[in-house]
Amino acid sequence: MKKEFVNTSILLAILFFAFAGRLAIDVFSSKTYDAEDNNKTLMRAASEINKNLPMTIDMDTVLVSTVGSGDTFRYLYKLINYHVDEIDLQDFNAGMAPRLFNWVCTSDTTAEFRKMKIKVVYSYVDFEDRKVVDIPIDTKECEQI
Repeated sequence: MKKEFVNTSILLAILFFAFAGRLAIDVFSSKTYDAEDNNKTLMRAASEINKNLPMTIDMDTVLVSTVGSGDTFRYLYKLINYHVDEIDLQDFNAGMAPRLFNWVCTSDTTAEFRKMKIKVVYSYVDFEDRKVVDIPIDTKECEQI
């Protein structure tokens, strides 16, 4: 039987995005972006956030690292009390994807990501570093809401 991922963990992780997003925003200095600017800005943002990592988000989740490159910013989370085989991946994705989409598309702390029109990817691994799921959010889709 697969473990249900705790909703409070999901909510606490989303609250952390405000913190991580605030750190990233401090790096953004330009109001208009091109591909080269995006790459440099995302790399700097990831570097700044990574100075404070790893960071425990809740009893189940640790933000391990971030990577900014090209047109993508990736958050890598480790689910420290879960093995991939114990997680109902469909339920996990169904619970997380809409919340993350809403967060990326509406939060003030992710406004610069939307201006840059990049992809934000939330990657999760289990306690053995085995891939659980990647949840990509294309900020271009935010214009539809």
